[in-house]
Amino acid sequence: MHKQNIFLVGFPRSGTTLLTSLLNSHSRICGTPETQFFAQFLRIKSFKTTGYTSQELIDHYNKTRLRDLGITENKVLNIANKSRESAIIFYDKLLQKYADRKINCSIIVEKSPDHLKHIDLIKRHFPDAKIIAIIRDPRAAISSLVKTPWNTRSLKIASLEYEHQAHELEKYTDEIFIVRYEDLIEKTKFTLESLCNYIGVRFETGMVENAGGNQIVPKWEKQWKRNSKEPPNSKSLDKWKTDISTEDIQFIESHNHHSLLRYNYPITTCTRPTLYTKTKVLIYRFAKNAKILTDKFCPKFSK
Repeated sequence: MHKQNIFLVGFPRSGTTLLTSLLNSHSRICGTPETQFFAQFLRIKSFKTTGYTSQELIDHYNKTRLRDLGITENKVLNIANKSRESAIIFYDKLLQKYADRKINCSIIVEKSPDHLKHIDLIKRHFPDAKIIAIIRDPRAAISSLVKTPWNTRSLKIASLEYEHQAHELEKYTDEIFIVRYEDLIEKTKFTLESLCNYIGVRFETGMVENAGGNQIVPKWEKQWKRNSKEPPNSKSLDKWKTDISTEDIQFIESHNHHSLLRYNYPITTCTRPTLYTKTKVLIYRFAKNAKILTDKFCPKFSK
C-alpha cells in the first residue's frame, strides 16, 4: 500500500528537525532524513524530471542528500530499474522503501527546509501530498543559522533571505499547515494534537517525549542537531537576545518587520522599515526569483 506523503519545510534553524523527530515518535509516522530532492537533485538537472537512465538515477542518488536515506545499493538499483526513467517515481519509491523499515507506518514525513522554495513543484508532482511549514522568530532563526559551521550567509543576507521565503510562503497559507516554533515548544501537546488532526491520525502521548529524534539525523549532522532527540524545552527561545548585537536586532526588525508582525512576534526596538529597507527587500526577492528562472531555463548556470 502506498504511504501518504507529507513534506515539512521552513527556513533553516526553524525547528524542522525537532518537529520531524516528534512526528517520527508516532507509531504510524516515519520521518526521513533531509533529502533536498527538489532543491538539489532536480536543480542540478535544471528541473528535468524524465528521461533518466537507471545509472543516472543511481549516480544522482550517490551524489546528493538522497544518500542519507541509507538504502542499500541493491535496493537502489532495483528502484532505479522500476522508475520508468522518472526522477519523481524514483524519489517516491525511495521514500516508500525507507519507510518500510518502520512497522505499521502509513505516513511519510520528508523534511527539507529548502523545499519551502519549491512548494509549486511539490504540489505539481505530489498533488495528494500534505505540506507543513514551521515558522520561527526571525531573530532566533537567523541568530542560530549564522553560528552553524555550514552557513555561508552573513546575518544581513540571511535576514533578506528569511523575508523572501516568508513572502513565498504567504502564497500558500490557505493550502498548508503552519506551525509556530514557539507554540511547538510552549504548547507542545496542543500543537501536536492539531497537527495529528491535520495529518489524519490520533495523537499519541509518546510524541511529546520525542522517542524518535535520534533516528532521522545522519551521523555527520549530529553535532549541531544534538537537541533534536530531546523533548522540547524553552532554553533556546530567547538566546538571540544575547547572541546578537543590538545593531543586528535593529537590522532584522527593520528588514523582517512584516514577518514579525504577521506571526505575532513582539518588536523590541523602535526600528521601523524605511523606503530604503523596503526597496532592498523587494530587490532581493526579484533577484532570487530571477535566479530560479535561470536555473530552470539556462542549464549552464545550474551545474
